[in-house]
Order: sequence, then C-alpha cells, then structure tokens
Amino acid sequence: MKKAADTVKMALIFVLVASLVCLSLFYINLFGGDGGYTFTPQMDEAVREQLYKASYAGKLGGELVSPYFIGLVGGSGKSGYVSRAALVYSLGISEAVTELMGPDADFSANDEAPDFIDYDGAYIYVRFRTELPRKVIYYCQKPDSIMDDVGDEYVYDMFIVPSERGTTAYMRDLRGNNFTSFTEYRINENRFSAYTESGGDFKFEFAHALTVDAAKTLAGFYEKIDKYEIIPEKELSAMSAVVANGDEIAPETVLRVFGQNPEKVTVYEGDDGTTFFDEGINVKISKDGSITYSALSEQYGIGISDVIGYDFDEGDYTVTDFVGAALVLGERLGVFDSGAFGTAITCCEEDGNRAFVAISYVYDGFSILSGGRCALEAEFGGGNIISVKCIALKAQEYDGKTEIDELDWRIRAALAEKQAPFYIDFIQSELNDRLYLMPVLRAESEAEK
Repeated sequence: MKKAADTVKMALIFVLVASLVCLSLFYINLFGGDGGYTFTPQMDEAVREQLYKASYAGKLGGELVSPYFIGLVGGSGKSGYVSRAALVYSLGISEAVTELMGPDADFSANDEAPDFIDYDGAYIYVRFRTELPRKVIYYCQKPDSIMDDVGDEYVYDMFIVPSERGTTAYMRDLRGNNFTSFTEYRINENRFSAYTESGGDFKFEFAHALTVDAAKTLAGFYEKIDKYEIIPEKELSAMSAVVANGDEIAPETVLRVFGQNPEKVTVYEGDDGTTFFDEGINVKISKDGSITYSALSEQYGIGISDVIGYDFDEGDYTVTDFVGAALVLGERLGVFDSGAFGTAITCCEEDGNRAFVAISYVYDGFSILSGGRCALEAEFGGGNIISVKCIALKAQEYDGKTEIDELDWRIRAALAEKQAPFYIDFIQSELNDRLYLMPVLRAESEAEK
C-alpha cells in the first residue's frame, strides 16, 4: 500500500513539475516581447499550490472514506453488508460514488427526497462512518484529481438510484440538509444482484418500516430513532484481534515533529508519563505510549505550512489540507504502521475558526476505539495545528469472533435517555488487549460533536 502511495505521489510531482516548466515557458514566449507582462507571483502561486498538495495527495485513498454499511434493495428484498463484505462490495460502486461527488455531477440542495421506506424501485443505500465533506470523499477516491473544484457539502448517507438516463443519488448530512446529485454514469445492473463474491449479506430493514411492541412505541421509537436507521434482524459478528502497542518512537523524534528542540525543553516526569514544556506548548508521552500535544493558543501552534510544505493565509486552508496534515503527522509519529489495522476518517468538520480531524483504526471493516480514543485526533485554528492526540497500536489476527450482545435492550435503554433523532454506530472497542464488537448509540447533539 505504501509503495502504491509513493508511486501516486511521485507521479503527481512529476506531472506538476512538468506543468510548472511548461507554464513558465508559455508565459516567457507569450510575453517575452512585451515589457509590460511578466510571470507574476499569482501565476507562480497557482502552480506551487499544485505542488504542495502533492505532499499529501499520495497518502489519500478510498479506504479512508470507505462506507461501513451498504444496503442492496431490489426484487429480492433488502440485503445488507457490513464489515469486510461492505468493503469488498464498495469497490464495485466506488466509481459511481466518485462521479456523483465530482465536479461534473449536477449537484444541488433540495427540500424533499423520495421516501425510501416504501420505495418500489431498486437502489443502493450507502452509509459512511460519519458525515464527510463531499470534496474529501471525492479526493480520497480520486487523489490524482485533487485540483478539481468540488463543493464542501457534508454527506452522511446516500440512496443511489439508477435510470435509463444515468444515476441519481439522494444524500443527507447530520444537520438536516438534503442534496441531490445526478450523473450520466450508469451503474452496471449486476451491482443490484443480491450475490457478491464476498458473501456475508444479511436481511435488514429500516427502523421506520419495523413493527415494534407497545413499550418501544410509548418510549418514542418512531420519533426518536432516525427513520433510516439500520437495525439488523440477526446478531452482528466480526473478527476479533489481539491488540498491542505499536513500535516505540524516540522522544526526541516526537519533539521535533511538534517543533520543539529536545535540548531546550523543560521536562517533568509524572507517574503517568513525561511532559515536555516549551514556550506556549507542551508534549506529553504517557506510559501507555499515547502522545498528546497542546498549544496554549493559536499563535503558539504548529504552522500547517510546516507540515504540508506550503504557506497560505490562515483563511485559505481547506478541510482537505487539514486531513492531509493529519495524515502526514500520523505517518511521522508511526501511528499508521499498524500491522493488520486499516485506517478511516471518523471526524472531519469545521466549526467557525476551528477544524477537527479524527482518523481511526479499522479492523474487519469496523472502526476502532481504544479507551474512547481514535488513532489520531487533531484540532486546527488560525492556520495552525493547536492540539493532537494519538496512540500507535498494532493488531495480530486470530480465529476468534466477537458478537453484539443484547442490542434490543440497549436500544430500549437509549430510548428512555436520548433525544431525537437517534443514530446507531457499530464499532470495535479495545479492552484488555482484545477487540469487542459493540453499538454506540448517539443522539443528534452528540453526533454533531
């Protein structure tokens, strides 16, 4: 995988450097006889912008935005795919998803969408691990098109509907917004077959199509649970794993990654780890190997330009740059050298002047939390990185499986506590060096954090 990423990066750099040379020659030849025209700083900046994006474009990949659930709806009913089966099936529709997110799609906001509870036609339902900016989904699926102009709309799930003219998708975010996208790209009809080479499908139903007992109805099942929530008709299972700390990284390397001079920092050793202080910032390396970086204010943070190699005004960085910076940091800290673990973006949002990115480990298709933490979490503000939390883990496969226990009772308890609408995520949680499948039940206010 690393070799493929390096190949993409080198190809991008080659193409973009060639573009720089060609543009330079073009402007020299075009304006060489006229003293009133030059190759301006703005022209140079436009080309260098392409070059700096190449510094992290090679680290992008479709697995970072892979859906955790895919539902196939047609004449044979509703077949759902999770875990590794969803990952395999997503490869067959990735081109369609890319086209629907891309700059050539007819993408627009809408007030209403078809009600898919009683929809008669065939469609594919795709749910991502979290709501993601449209451009991040597109660029991860197609890194070599990172300079394409794509919108910032957030997408949580989508209903992909084929037609004779092409393909239409109805999309939602977690903020109550709806979008429609149309492309002339047509999905192969074989995609709507209930059979896939991966197998692993199960029958599912959307929450509001279920008939529930009086207790759930009185507790507000149809009001509190999102109408398109997935409630499997059978217990889910996943492959488990043995989890261990990743390779230890030298403190000096950690400090340099975060812009500190190992020879000038002040050191405090506590029972839970070692903290290194410098002007306005500190780095803590805990006993369990986790790393925490924090800045007292935006002015003390690490410049995003120091990480991705290009200096913008603070307001000009995009959410894709934040993802790129997080990927670069994680690589430098050894977070993603994780054995059998994969990785996926599980938070990517902007809130005023701040932005947040979280990248989680993935095993057997499910996102992983270790002690309630993702693999890496980063906060950005004012053109700087102002906090980072990360932990390097590795997974070793073995034959054991893990299943969700008492899902129905967990839902009943949540109905008594949560507010509408209501979301359910299925994840793997690390406990005592093992992975266990479990549901995370979130109200809307929690989903937006």
